[in-house]
Amino acid sequence: MRRKPRFIPSQRLLHLVCEEGQERDFLRPERFRMRRMLDRGEQTDEAEQKLQEKWQGAWEEVPDRSSFLMDPPRRHLCITIGAGVGKTKSSQQTQYLRAQSQAGELAVLLDISQLPKASRSYLDCDQAEDALIVQAILDTASGSDGGENAAAGSNMQGCSPDSIRRLVRRKIRNRKFSLIVDGFDQIDMDDDREARNIISALQRFLHAYPTIRCVADGRPWSIQHFWKELFGHPQQQQKWCFAQVDEFTEEEVKQYLGSKRAEALELLEAELMAVPRFVERLRTIAPARLHELRTGAEVYWESLFQMLEDGCDRQAAEVTVDDLIPIMALVAFQMTVESKSVRVRRGKEYEQFRDNAIKRGAKVLRIDDLSRREQVKEFQALYEQVLSLNVGFDHLLLDNHKAEEVHWQDRTLQAFMAAVWITRFAGEDEVQWLSENLHIRADDSTAPVYETWRFACEMPSDERLFPDSLAHVFDPETY
Repeated sequence: MRRKPRFIPSQRLLHLVCEEGQERDFLRPERFRMRRMLDRGEQTDEAEQKLQEKWQGAWEEVPDRSSFLMDPPRRHLCITIGAGVGKTKSSQQTQYLRAQSQAGELAVLLDISQLPKASRSYLDCDQAEDALIVQAILDTASGSDGGENAAAGSNMQGCSPDSIRRLVRRKIRNRKFSLIVDGFDQIDMDDDREARNIISALQRFLHAYPTIRCVADGRPWSIQHFWKELFGHPQQQQKWCFAQVDEFTEEEVKQYLGSKRAEALELLEAELMAVPRFVERLRTIAPARLHELRTGAEVYWESLFQMLEDGCDRQAAEVTVDDLIPIMALVAFQMTVESKSVRVRRGKEYEQFRDNAIKRGAKVLRIDDLSRREQVKEFQALYEQVLSLNVGFDHLLLDNHKAEEVHWQDRTLQAFMAAVWITRFAGEDEVQWLSENLHIRADDSTAPVYETWRFACEMPSDERLFPDSLAHVFDPETY
């Protein structure tokens, strides 16, 4: 089982309190980014300052985090903030609190990638064993879900699908069922219409069962993107409340890292020190190196590639970091090009993705002079080496076991590896794609590429090998 990041129970939650119908205005991604800019001392004009003061004034600190997650002011709760701050951890805490602290409550946690296209697939399939919620509980009872729904399935080992479905329906009638959906920002955006249909199906399911309590989490851009399909849908009006997870305070960073490590980070950008996902990475780096780090890309580079080198040294097969970096970076960048966030599913989707990746990266992987069949064989062999190494890391890189799908542990890791491809291996095709997919601060539709651009800007100087024609685009101060 993979290691899980340390949980800091004091991490603040902020609850949105505004006039009815104005919630969406306070969930715009640029407001969250502006807050971070002002927090690190950047200046803005007076009009912008007033807008930001109004925005921040609408977010009120929750006095008791646990009580709020167990019993929010409205039936449904949406948790949001930028990458790596603690959305998933908050959803997991919500599931645990509701299942353990509220008598008779059944709380099921689903990943966004599990959601069906039809609302009846949640619970109302012809066969009980085909219903998604029943499957999730059965997987927990068998131990095949990695413990994500331990609270939901702890007492259901040996139960039949029909009896589980009857129990779920009884819990729903008694207002004792919570459905928690993690990762709205990680939904597959390759087909936007299909993505919207999946979220619409969730809305229809919640409308069909109005006593269910739902919790959803995702970055602000994803909440905006699916506003009409769910949060702002006419049948969902006045049913959702919104909370943002606050970043770590200086004291919480010290608690997470230890005072000696925290004091060694004198050059690291102050805003990174507040982001739990970066702080988690810092715990893997030798204290002697910490005082030299400045950017998020340096944090990831230092933590990941030392780990990879150590892992390669322990492998029986002769494999080096230089063998593995290209295949990992290629997979991450090809997913970015295809708007696939975190996951590529097995079957035809993976096969098509693999073929596209080979076409893009055959020269870098040094398989361009092979037949198509041999290229697939060599690609799979390289990918299997990555997965073999990943097992030794308790699946810290990827969540899948077999080389027939892709499932990154988190979106930030995928974005970093995509930036490695850009800065180390970019060719004419990448230059063309990048020129058509800039991140523009005022354009919410470009938010999915924000992290990749930022990592590319921040890459350590000896790794910034992108062509000179791209150099003027990579301006860290812009991001």
